[in-house]
Amino acid sequence: MFDASVADDLMPADMAISQAAVLDGAVRLGRGAVGLSGRVVSVCPPSPGMEQILLEMGFVEGAEVEILHQGPFGGDPIAVRVDGMRVALRRADAATILVLPPPLPAQMAVEPACD
Repeated sequence: MFDASVADDLMPADMAISQAAVLDGAVRLGRGAVGLSGRVVSVCPPSPGMEQILLEMGFVEGAEVEILHQGPFGGDPIAVRVDGMRVALRRADAATILVLPPPLPAQMAVEPACD
């Protein structure tokens, strides 16, 4: 689960995302590793211009996203699949996108062994 105490370090106060969204297991797309997938919960960039660009790229609430690749030097930029389309995005910009990963499959109950 995402540590809510780290949220202030990741994003300035003017780009705050609701505490409830952070506590529900959502993670910042820019902090994810290759293979992270989920649905966009919120997009909160520092400027209206960047918000418009991200929305036009398809980063809207409910969009399915997955990190496909990362750059060789420092992992920047990242390649992200957004509803079937691939886009490249700087990690700093991706950090303004909050993603809710799918729930983990419930572990199967283990039956006690018969002796």
